[in-house]
Amino acid sequence: MGSFGGALSSVPATTIFLAILSFLLVLYSTFLTRSGILGDTSVHAFVDLGLNGQLLALLGFFTLGSLGVFFWHQRHMPKSASEDAFSSREFWMFIGALTLLLSAAQITFSTSIPVLNKLIGPDGLVPILQTQMAPPADAAKHYNSLQIPFALIISVLMGIAPFLRWKETPKELSRRVLWSAGLTLILTALVAWGLQLTEVLYIGLLGTALFAFLANADYWLRFLRGKWTAGGMALAHLGFALVLIGALISNAKKEAISTNAAFIHQDFPANENILLPQSDTVSMYPYYVSWKGERTEGHNRVFDVEFYEVDMPLASWADGERNHLKTAFTLHPFIQMNARMGNVREPSTQHFWNKDIYTYVSYADLRSEAEKSGDWKEPMEASLKTGDEVFLFNTYLLHGDTLVVEDAAFDPATGELTHLDLALSLTLKGMDGSQYPLVLPYHLDGNNVENAEVEWADLGIKIRFDGVKDEDGTYGITAWEKKSNDPPFILMQAFIFPYINLLWLGSILMGVGSLLAVWKRIYRSLNEGKK
Repeated sequence: MGSFGGALSSVPATTIFLAILSFLLVLYSTFLTRSGILGDTSVHAFVDLGLNGQLLALLGFFTLGSLGVFFWHQRHMPKSASEDAFSSREFWMFIGALTLLLSAAQITFSTSIPVLNKLIGPDGLVPILQTQMAPPADAAKHYNSLQIPFALIISVLMGIAPFLRWKETPKELSRRVLWSAGLTLILTALVAWGLQLTEVLYIGLLGTALFAFLANADYWLRFLRGKWTAGGMALAHLGFALVLIGALISNAKKEAISTNAAFIHQDFPANENILLPQSDTVSMYPYYVSWKGERTEGHNRVFDVEFYEVDMPLASWADGERNHLKTAFTLHPFIQMNARMGNVREPSTQHFWNKDIYTYVSYADLRSEAEKSGDWKEPMEASLKTGDEVFLFNTYLLHGDTLVVEDAAFDPATGELTHLDLALSLTLKGMDGSQYPLVLPYHLDGNNVENAEVEWADLGIKIRFDGVKDEDGTYGITAWEKKSNDPPFILMQAFIFPYINLLWLGSILMGVGSLLAVWKRIYRSLNEGKK
């Protein structure tokens, strides 16, 4: 208790300091997301908008100004004459505030790794570190390792807070939480068994969140007789406990249903992404899905994805499964097109009473229709000499064999070249060892150039000889690759979040409870003013 004495002896100063710190953290978070300093380490960050100077000035002004005023007036702030009792509500509220502060510190430090690299990294303003600090490889595991223990403490404090009293709590009052604690043990065991939770931290958080819910429900129903006007704090705590339970269950039991049977790409794992060719119906248990097409609404590229259910058992499908599909719902995930700040994927969600189906498009061809039209892709230009090799389309190796002058003529009076016929021999090598020889013509007649494009029809490639570029014999070529006849497709991710409505219900209860608590304080202040 003595270790907290100095801090608790000046409660108003502590309260003001924490309020200032909360505002400064909001400003700092704004700087992180709007400055572009986070780069690719955060999906919430913008690119550099050229506002870094203004953002730093804003952050510096409020940081120096607010802390300067606080420390200047701190000595005039009232101080408590005695230490707070261990069983008092104010003591444990202070412990809760410290826990939230530590939680914010861990998140702030981990998120600020790019900032620290620019400040004290090898190439920073003050190069203290010899190597760059790396962000956590497994971000979810990194944050959960500390944030879940912090949540355990907060949820326990929420459970006992209603039964605590200011200054000191009688022992018989604190015993009233024992009923909730006993019921919590039973429910935690049953729910963890039913949900097949095995992680110790998850089970612990489930237990403390259930304890917070049961204790506050007991306090509101038994001691406050279910009065809404007096139960603001209990209802807000009930809501937060439901938020914890809903977030825990929905994330711990989240299920990816968008699995693909075949490998797609290393950046799009097949256990989370499903390939949807346009107008084709694909199985995605427990649904069938079909991408019907895309449309543009303002800056948004919207993708219409239809979900189907089976209207009869598998045993009765005598004429094929797709004849027994009925439309269940349609989702519209979209991509917000923004050339300046980067495209943003926006999800589309189908809500049920016991789950949410959450979808978003992880890949789509975002080129315009004009860019997609035509038989050939964008041309590739290359320069090489005889004996050189260049890669074509990451698939073939093009070898320069010989460059032969077949015919040439000069003007006798001026000595200028008037006629030239060249033949460039090339060999296209496949990854399987196959070779395809080709001769490209080049004809010059005065100022007129004829250099026809020669096509390998079987390979879907055509190449043009663009002439000799310099005296060293470097020549240029232009190559095209034929567009695939495969239908357009998108990659989509779909997840089932079970019982996430507990989180939304908890959010509503938190809002209602907070409003009731504020209204009660205002009402009490008005009545005291009349007296």
